[in-house]
Amino acid sequence: MIVIAILLVALVAVVIIASAAFVDTADTAVVPQPDATTQHPIPAANPVPVPKPKNVPPKQRPEVRDDFSGNASANGKRLDMGVGKLDRIERCIVHSFTVNGHAKGAFMSNCSDWESGGTDVLFFYVGLKNVEDRAMKFNLRDFVLVTRDGRTFGPVNVRSQADKPPNFLPETGLLPPHSKVVGYLTFDGRATGVVPARLSYVDGDQTLTIVFDGRPGVL
Repeated sequence: MIVIAILLVALVAVVIIASAAFVDTADTAVVPQPDATTQHPIPAANPVPVPKPKNVPPKQRPEVRDDFSGNASANGKRLDMGVGKLDRIERCIVHSFTVNGHAKGAFMSNCSDWESGGTDVLFFYVGLKNVEDRAMKFNLRDFVLVTRDGRTFGPVNVRSQADKPPNFLPETGLLPPHSKVVGYLTFDGRATGVVPARLSYVDGDQTLTIVFDGRPGVL
């Protein structure tokens, strides 16, 4: 009986020690909870680098622009379009744009010789050049004038009324390789308050644009 009692006491002692060891192990496995009074900010993620767009050559852009500062040229993939400066003449009002302190004539209006015949038009001096190795068509109807107040105008063909028709762009034509056509491009001058914002030529999927950003005035 004494032996049995000793064995029982030893067995109980082992159970107690094992239980204590299990409790200690379980306690060390518990994840400590953060203090409610302590702020734990989430670290900021590193910014994802955004690749910069590649520089698209002008001839591959959907629109090619140049600013008018006396003469301007928008060089496209098939055609170049330019606007030339106009000098002051007595029989017309020459409208200018001032860029970097210099006023350059951009277009004419109120020309007395035309108004006396009942025609009121705006005159721009424009050129188209074919930069391809094959002939290219052009059309007067592909030009568009946009004003600073958002109005748009298509050209009017007054070539047949001119004393010198070759000085005006024809209605349409075929430009041989690396050749150009130059002349007056005209718009209806009866609209009031026309201040051009841009003059464009739509060449298929590409638009050639001359922008008039300077301060408007007259020469």
